[in-house]
Amino acid sequence: MQIRAFSIMPLAVKAYEWFRPLLSHALQERIHLIPPKHSDGYCTLFAPPSSIPQCYGGDSNSIPPESAKALGYALVDASMRALWFPGPPTHLGGYSVLQPSCSEQGKSS
Repeated sequence: MQIRAFSIMPLAVKAYEWFRPLLSHALQERIHLIPPKHSDGYCTLFAPPSSIPQCYGGDSNSIPPESAKALGYALVDASMRALWFPGPPTHLGGYSVLQPSCSEQGKSS
């Protein structure tokens, strides 16, 4: 399993680079920290743009059904989800809105 974190503060990436030699080779191969200047389009290497929020280079302004179900968001009240994702789409705002089929998936689980 790979751990890939993107849009990580450059200072945190630099700190990790100092700490990295202390980790086992296997763990070093699993962890990848990507600074913001290399993060554009990174998510689309692993998922379709339709399932990625706009602020991370995708097309989605709502939670895809498969994501909401996996994370348990379909079971949480809409007003609570809105508190989790405030602001404009460029900062995950509105991502609290479930796509239409998601509400039904959450109820049938």
